Amino acid sequence: MQLNKRITERLIKLGNKQTNILEELEAQPNNWDEVPIDYPILVKRNEDYDWFIAHFAEYNYDRNKVSVYANGGTSLTVKNKENFEFAKLREEDKDRY
Repeated sequence: MQLNKRITERLIKLGNKQTNILEELEAQPNNWDEVPIDYPILVKRNEDYDWFIAHFAEYNYDRNKVSVYANGGTSLTVKNKENFEFAKLREEDKDRY
């Protein structure tokens, strides 16, 4: 998905809320397909929650959501996945993908 389209979708969703969208999007990979399964990423439920580390499972481009393995697990330890709208690479990984 193109960066401009993601920015537009996020602005529409947030409405009048104040947030630094560009900073958040800069931390996202250019292509979630390049992020390996089980790779540690940061996710949060909504703007008011803190970021926490979870293991990447997949990205759903239709729903614009990232799936991670539930309860801190990996593909080797759990089958259940959780979806998050807010996801980004860790600071030390953002130039990698």
